Amino acid sequence: MQHWAKTEPGTIDDLLLDAREAGHPDVTERLINTWTAKGLLDHPRPRPAQRGSHKAEHPASQRRLLLVLLEQRRRDPQPKLHTLAQVPLWLWLRCDDWVPTRQAHKALPPGSVAAAAASRSSSTVPSPL
Repeated sequence: MQHWAKTEPGTIDDLLLDAREAGHPDVTERLINTWTAKGLLDHPRPRPAQRGSHKAEHPASQRRLLLVLLEQRRRDPQPKLHTLAQVPLWLWLRCDDWVPTRQAHKALPPGSVAAAAASRSSSTVPSPL
């Protein structure tokens, strides 16, 4: 199966397997959790369990996004998080179903919204009079 052809949701174990199959053996659960906390990946959805518990699942789009992020990281072995954050932000703008708004908001660099608002309010606008 091609790596980009993931069409089913998957647990964190599936994401780790996807990464290894795509040639990224160094990916760990900790990396996925860190990227989730930073908004590079969305939080998985919990699955209801009849008895016991099931691991939460990431949508297929997030499985593919992980592979895109890993390819970007392969090109730049020491990428900054804000560089990687451009990937989900671009997908949020262009591809409606890949990245939810809550994830895009989390991926924005800290202070970017406040900085943009401040620069807009402090810019001088010529008076029409």
